[in-house]
Parts: sequence; structure tokens; C-alpha cells
Amino acid sequence: MNKLLKKLLAPRHIEYVTLDEDLVIIENSWGAANFAEIPEEVKVGRDIRRSFPEFIGLEEVLKTILEKDTEAFELKGINREKDGELVYIDLCVVGCQDDDEELKKRLFVFLEDATERMVLRQELVQSRNDAYFFLEELTATKSYLEQIIESSADALLVTSNDGIIKTINRACEELFGYGKEELINRSLSQILAPQQVERLQQTSATENREIEVTCRTKSGTEIPVGFSRSPINTEFEELKDIVYIGRDLTETKRARAEMAAMNATLALKVQARTAELQNTVQQLATEMAERQRSEEALHNIVVGTASVVAQDFFPALVRHLAASLGRHDKQFWLVVWCQWKTLTMVRNPGKPQDRLTLCWRKNLHVGQIVAEIDP
Repeated sequence: MNKLLKKLLAPRHIEYVTLDEDLVIIENSWGAANFAEIPEEVKVGRDIRRSFPEFIGLEEVLKTILEKDTEAFELKGINREKDGELVYIDLCVVGCQDDDEELKKRLFVFLEDATERMVLRQELVQSRNDAYFFLEELTATKSYLEQIIESSADALLVTSNDGIIKTINRACEELFGYGKEELINRSLSQILAPQQVERLQQTSATENREIEVTCRTKSGTEIPVGFSRSPINTEFEELKDIVYIGRDLTETKRARAEMAAMNATLALKVQARTAELQNTVQQLATEMAERQRSEEALHNIVVGTASVVAQDFFPALVRHLAASLGRHDKQFWLVVWCQWKTLTMVRNPGKPQDRLTLCWRKNLHVGQIVAEIDP
């Protein structure tokens, strides 16, 4: 029996212990003690529970095996500390299925080193846990990014390197009037004219500037859209996608046009006002020059007629006034003649000694003359 067990168990490095119905060791392999909690207790005639405490409390289970009510009993992954290192063993108890009366009362305990398997299993479990947590983190990150994309007020499209749309956000749906299923896996030419697509794709993604293109909505309306593009860099060249972010420029262009019209209107008003002010300044300059000439003329009159006899005063006054003002037209002289006649009739001819004295009033406005007659 011993030789047969050794031949069967050697390839797997399995040790064994044979027990009687009282759990006393009848036979054991040389290496069985290496798996025991107390190796020195693994001897013939010793109770198995002293070297392998795992058997404590299993008496009823082992009895059912002897009675053939149970075929076997297993304990996997029992840990032991050996030379400061943790080792694992698998324990399996079976009964003899032979009709031999002597063998019927024996239990066979097989012990196998399971350290390598358990370490691999732990590593596998750890790897699985790491993968699970990584997947959870990846899922959370993806959900977070999707929320950012969906909540963006600007239209967002992700395309492959050759311009096939892979995903869009809600703002893009609202801007162009298409649903996701109508644009995904379609070319950018669905919303852009071919020449516009080529112009947009030829723009370097590193320039980080907005390109204005004309887009076409589902209803056929053409709208101006400003697009910026940026590549999504990955380790795999074939997975190099492009992100397009676009915004509707309709209101912006309308506001610019209104601002330009307001600026043009304002410029015209400023120009007209400037011309009006220039005319006003010119008129003021002309009036000031005329007033200065008038004051100079009156001053010359006063100086030239101060000692003239009364009857000669008005003609002299008229001559000086005409010379100063440069008036020689007939209408002017007609008015002067009528005024002279009126003055001559009013005067008293019996007082030839009357003299007309022109007095310069210092306290009056410059050029104002007061005529007084001496009695």
C-alpha cells in the first residue's frame, strides 16, 4: 500500500497520512510532517488532531465517511507559517471503497502544497479587483466627461481622422436640427459643403484659432458657425480622433452689422456737426471783423468831423462813413440824401451859429456817438 501511494502521489508532490477509526495515525509519508502545525507529532500511534488541529470538531463528518454516507471531505487553502514564510495546503479525507474489512475502518488523508496555486489565485483576485476598480473609475470618468459634453453651450463633435462623426452633444443637435442617430457615422459633409470641410480640415489643430464656415441645417438654412479643432492624442495612431467645438455666429454678425451702421451714422452726424461749428466760427470771425472795421470807421469819423460846423457836419459824416465802409452804390446815397433833407427841414435856419458837437462817451460802448446841439 505504501509503495503504491508513493508512485501515485509523487508526480504531484502529495503527502498522505493513514488513520484508523479513532483518528490515530497508522502510517504516513515522509513529507507529511512538513504540512503539520506541530511536525514532531506526526508519528505512528499519535492522534492526528495533535499535529493537525483542523480535525478537531470533524469527528462526526469523518464518521460518515467511514460509514460510506459521505465520499470525501476537503479543506482548501489551510495556511501555515514555515521558516518565516506563509504556505498553503489542501487537505482531503476519503474512505476506502474496498470490501476488505480491515481497510473499511481506515481513513486516508491527502496533503498537497497549494502555495503556488493560492498565490496565483490571490494575484488573480487582486488583478480582478484592480480591473474592477479601474473599470469603475473609467466608467465614472466617462460619465463625468459625458455630462461636461452634454452641458456645454457650444456645439461639440468628435470625428475620426477622415471626418466621420463619432459623437455629438445636445447643443449640436439643437444647432443643426439633426438627432444623434442622423449624424453619427456620417461625414462632416452632412452639415458642411465639401469645400468647407476641406478648408476646415486643412487648418492646423495647433493654431488654436476659430475658423468661420457656412453650415447647413436639416431644414436647409445656411448659418455661419465658428469652429475650432483639436486632436485627441492616444498611443494608437489609428485612434487619433478630432474634437470640433462650434458656436453660432448669426447673432454676433448681426450685432457687428448694427454696430457698423451705428458707427457710420455717428460719423455722419459728427461730420455735419463739425461743418456747422466751422460755419459758426467763420460767421463769428466775419462779424468780429466787420465790427472791428465799423469801430475803426466811427473812430475816423469822430476824429475827422469833431470841429465841423453844424450845417456841414452831416455831409462830412456821410463822406467819412462811405469812405470807411466802402459804400458807393446809388441806393446807399439815396437813403443818405433823404436823411439829409429831413435834417435840414427840421433845423432852425435862424441859428446859423449852432454847431453840432460830437462827444465821445468813455462810459458807453465803444463806437457809440452822442450828438448834442449847443444853444
